[in-house]
Formats: sequence, structure tokens, C-alpha cells
Amino acid sequence: MVDWVIAQSQQADVDLNYFTISRQAMEKRYPESRRTYTRFQDEQLCSADIFLIRTAKVLNPNARWRDLLAARKSPLKQAAILGFDVLLLMLLRRIKLQKAVTIITRRLDLNGRVSFTPFPEMGMDVDKDFQLEIMRKDLPRGDR
Repeated sequence: MVDWVIAQSQQADVDLNYFTISRQAMEKRYPESRRTYTRFQDEQLCSADIFLIRTAKVLNPNARWRDLLAARKSPLKQAAILGFDVLLLMLLRRIKLQKAVTIITRRLDLNGRVSFTPFPEMGMDVDKDFQLEIMRKDLPRGDR
């Protein structure tokens, strides 16, 4: 999985490569996961627990993306950080994913993209007991 992430990121000349899983893929693999999904006009997705960002962007002390990461458990809080227009469009599900990416990366002063990962396990948190149990049962399968 990590090799796939690196290969995807090397193919794109971006500051940020944000990995996601479609709701359909996540619920097919982990129907009991109870993930939080961000809903766009054309997509429903959850975040993978990995992303890549250029070191220079990480070291910038004024980066707005730090606030965005702090709100990672709430798509609506993240939208509010980026502006009320984005929040309103998300609430009304009137914004498509690519348009949101364009607005967000411009406001964060990043050249970025969203990449859908074929590995739903990248989106499984284990900070709750039931999630940890799901992963304990799943990972030894060896079919990946």
C-alpha cells in the first residue's frame, strides 16, 4: 500500500496528495465501519489515513492547512475553515469534488489533488474498540 502511495505521488507534481476512499468501496469492504463521509454533489468519500505534502509546506508556520488537519474528524468544520461559501455549498451538496479541490488548494496556497485509493483498509481508524476488532479479523486474511 505504501509503495502504491509513493508511486502515485511521484507521478503528480503537487504539494499535497490527499488520499480518499469512495463510500461504495469502503462499505463493500467494511460495511460495519461507521465511517464519516464527506458528501459532494458527485461523490461521497472518506479520508484515508495517509497523505503526502511537500516539506516546505509543512514547515510554513502560517499554513492554514494546520487548522484543517486539526478539524479532520469534522468535514463541516473543515469546510468552515475554508470559507462559508464552501460550507454552504457542501451543506447543500451543490459543489462537485473537483471544484472543491480547486477552491481549497487555492485558499491553502497549495498545488494539490485528491487521489482515490483502491485500499479501503487505508481508511480504517482503530481508535475505537469495534474498529480495532474489525481490523484484527481482517488483516490476517492475506488476500491482498
